[in-house]
Amino acid sequence: MDIPSTDTALVVSVHPAEPTGTVRLNLRWQGRHELSDFALDRLGKLFNSEVETTHSGWAVIEPYQNIKPGDTVPLR
Repeated sequence: MDIPSTDTALVVSVHPAEPTGTVRLNLRWQGRHELSDFALDRLGKLFNSEVETTHSGWAVIEPYQNIKPGDTVPLR
């Protein structure tokens, strides 16, 4: 799965956390960005997030819609 551009983060995997209704998203990106640079709030209510490496991290959200691997998150 290639990351489309330096202006987006790629959803690599989605892990539901039943029965809470939240999901953990694993994300990757290119360029000099922090996870907080991306508009994760467009996908759902953000509960927690953390950077793992220079170009990857995760977020726990309560999604507004179905999210799948390959979806992208734009910069704020």
